[in-house]
Amino acid sequence: MVQPGTGHILAMAQSRPYGTGPNDTEVNYNANQLYGGALGFQTGSVFKAITAATALSQGIPLSYPIKSVITGDYPTMTDCSGKVLLPQPGMENDSNTNYGTIDMVKAMANSVNTYFVPLEQKVGLCNVVHMAQAFGLGVQGGLNSAGTALLPISQYQTLTLGVNSLTPLQIANAYAAFAADGTYCDATAITRVVSSSGKNLPVPSSNCHQVVSPSVAAGVNTLLASVVSDQGTGSNDAIRWHDAGKTGTTNEEAQAWFAGYTAQISDATVMTDPADPSKSLNGLDIGGNSYNPAYGDLTSGPIWQQAMTGAMSGLPNLNLDFAPTPAAPPKPTKPTSPTKPTTATHSHHHPGHR
Repeated sequence: MVQPGTGHILAMAQSRPYGTGPNDTEVNYNANQLYGGALGFQTGSVFKAITAATALSQGIPLSYPIKSVITGDYPTMTDCSGKVLLPQPGMENDSNTNYGTIDMVKAMANSVNTYFVPLEQKVGLCNVVHMAQAFGLGVQGGLNSAGTALLPISQYQTLTLGVNSLTPLQIANAYAAFAADGTYCDATAITRVVSSSGKNLPVPSSNCHQVVSPSVAAGVNTLLASVVSDQGTGSNDAIRWHDAGKTGTTNEEAQAWFAGYTAQISDATVMTDPADPSKSLNGLDIGGNSYNPAYGDLTSGPIWQQAMTGAMSGLPNLNLDFAPTPAAPPKPTKPTSPTKPTTATHSHHHPGHR
């Protein structure tokens, strides 16, 4: 958990106890390897918020329509090195729902892959990479082969679908920036150090700075609020405070995420097997229940909900800043029957054209 606007780490938790036993660990899975943590985990659709922020920063509105196909090819894109990535098969959603032409709000609420991949192409893959870097998501959790720095994120057409391995702390801190009107702060675990004589010693700076405008952050808030609304994939995970969030599930349900925030707290939760990150969660005993498919809203979502409800207890229900949602398109009116020709001047009327 991270405090928006300060970067202060409020809490970290994981289900495996610290130790050397068979079900213990000495690794903090919330942090990256530079801090003695783990490699991170693929995030799934939690990353779509970054693509959305890129689009809104370019002036693309929430109402932007894209025909979202059931299946298709990943389109041509160019990475930051100038390499052209050619079309690849396999772009699809997790269901055969034919969404048709939808706007960004509907696409985020239902986590429509075949909307966000074309959107990524429109805004430019490299621009999404730059936005990720601004939100602290430009590097993965693992170190390079020399062990000197974190690996940069991979630049593929599937970037928007969350193929990079990021840490829960990274995601919680990135989402905190949306809650803080676009202000990103470095995550910090130390707020104050006092010497034995009572003197305040220097502590790491949070380096808070604006990465997107408040209006862009408000737009992303609107999108992520749609996820926890009645029509969203995370509707059952909402809390009684003003909140916004996103589900994320990777291939074969190997990782299941829920990340979300209020004005005061941002939290990211992931469920996976760190010893075998490719192992599916489908059908496993999870707190006495099993899920198939084990989506993020069913697994990590209730954990997020419980944790946030406890953490927010006693805190006021502060508003998040939201952008107006797009107006619903008018319902088509029933066409009138064509007028029967009454004079010779109508003899060239084409049947069926109204």
